[in-house]
Amino acid sequence: MLFALSGCGAHRGGTQSAGPPSGPAVEAGSSLEAAASAPATAQYTFTMDPFEVPSGAESYECQDILNPLGKDVAIVKSESTISMGAHHMFAFDIPLSTSALAPDASAPDGASLASPDASTSSIFDCPAGGLEFHPYLHLTQRAHDVMTYPEGVGRMLGQAEVIRLNVHYLNVSSSPVQVSAEVTLTYVDPSAVNQLASWIFVFSQSLQVPVGTSTQTFAYPVTADMNLIQANGHMHRRGTHFEAHAIAADAGEMRPLYSSDTWDEPPSLHLEPPFEIKKGDSLGYSCTYSNDTGAALTYGESAATNEMCNFFGVFYPSADGTGLLMGL
Repeated sequence: MLFALSGCGAHRGGTQSAGPPSGPAVEAGSSLEAAASAPATAQYTFTMDPFEVPSGAESYECQDILNPLGKDVAIVKSESTISMGAHHMFAFDIPLSTSALAPDASAPDGASLASPDASTSSIFDCPAGGLEFHPYLHLTQRAHDVMTYPEGVGRMLGQAEVIRLNVHYLNVSSSPVQVSAEVTLTYVDPSAVNQLASWIFVFSQSLQVPVGTSTQTFAYPVTADMNLIQANGHMHRRGTHFEAHAIAADAGEMRPLYSSDTWDEPPSLHLEPPFEIKKGDSLGYSCTYSNDTGAALTYGESAATNEMCNFFGVFYPSADGTGLLMGL
């Protein structure tokens, strides 16, 4: 395996670095005083072993990495880099007991997936063909992506959790490609944040896409007040337009939220100020398709032979850091 080992306090599976040192003494009321009193930050980079995808092939590859920090932390920024052409990467947050590092986990041939010290796994084919639903700390559909949380807001990562990097790649080129991926988490002590953020993942498991041009619409009833700080849509290769909006429960007012005309690298929308949705309102979204396959398409993991219409987002507050998963 090719995990980096560099920097102060580095661990197998990535690199760790401390935040900037404390500044010099400053006078009360000065602009430097606020900077000096800011919470101390540190970083850790989770790096996936490179893997090859043959020409014309589609691949869901995973790698599990035990949280090496030895403590609970609050994530205040996440930044990812992934090879061009990848359809998406998740950094899932899963329990050790369900990971490839569990004592009874093994590859189909019976070989152990875990490294000798059980801190990382080898690359393996993602479970369920890649169609996994877990809490996630970072999601990207672009070669480079950054998520920065508002001041005083953070995402929890428990000391005993496992990070699963799940990468989906559809190689439409005429040559094999080498795929690499990494995500860097900037974190603080949980006491440094006063509100927890979490994730929302709404997926269209009932999706049916007929031959020709069509638009499929979905709505999710919001069960608590939320401040959305990131929004993203997800389709496969027959998707031509994604649109999301909020619908007020009282007057039925529709407020535009997000739109995209690309399936392979849709933008992540960072919302500042946050986009407020009230309890009882609906999150509505739609996907438009051009299905030229000659047969109806259903929801599934393949970007070549299935379709999706998913909404992803990051919101706060979340009382205990729990996210929202809903199949429609």
